[in-house]
Amino acid sequence: MPESFLGDGLVFEEALPVVWTAGPLAEGLALARLNADNHQLLGAEASLDEVRVHEALKDESPALIHELQRLEYKVNILLRLAAELALRNSGLPAAQRIRLTSRALEWFGDATPAVGSTGLLAVYVNAALPQPVRIPCVVAGERMQCDLRAAQMRFSGLSDAVVEQLDKLGIVYLHVVDPVTDGIKRVSPLLRRKFNRTYIVNGGFDIDSANAAIHGGEADLVAFGTPFLANPDLPQRYRINASLNVPDQATFYAGEDKGFTDYLALA
Repeated sequence: MPESFLGDGLVFEEALPVVWTAGPLAEGLALARLNADNHQLLGAEASLDEVRVHEALKDESPALIHELQRLEYKVNILLRLAAELALRNSGLPAAQRIRLTSRALEWFGDATPAVGSTGLLAVYVNAALPQPVRIPCVVAGERMQCDLRAAQMRFSGLSDAVVEQLDKLGIVYLHVVDPVTDGIKRVSPLLRRKFNRTYIVNGGFDIDSANAAIHGGEADLVAFGTPFLANPDLPQRYRINASLNVPDQATFYAGEDKGFTDYLALA
């Protein structure tokens, strides 16, 4: 099968421990139990990397929120260390190169299953969680890359919830250009409900609209483009509420010094 087997969407590529158990595809109650377990595990995996401040804390002081985030970070480190110790003693196989989407997977190596096989593939997606995602698969094809065989495995029977979680696997953050413009319907409210990791928004924000977006839970971070071009010291200007240089759009990306190095800095 061609390399496009995984489709045109996002592909998560990593070296991870995998275990193949040949057998018939799971059905009925066994399949429902697998989907429930996978949904719970992938939810836990997502929560380890989630940095979004809980809605209940959005009105608290920045200092308190910062301390709580530091505490969460330390707890996550402890969890990862404990999990790594557990993994070292668990006798897991060596990591194998895989390329994964929400519907299929390519597994590179000499010990991959034969085309036409069916079974259960266990993938340890996160070192902090010494428990695998277990996916019913059909080995639908194979291809060669740099003299290495890749078994092409199509998932079978996954619930919509698990498919949605696999779609987000490996995505650390989402950066969206969603301009703050009167009369234009913005996509961030919808995306924010679907994506629970770091969400960065950009597009015409000033200090007030950026703070409103963060405190309202619409974004974790706000990126600034044009204001930074005209104000290399933008954070300091926002910090002391200083006026901003007016950007000269005629010089944007012109490839010369003018408009890039000649804006006045604060005295």
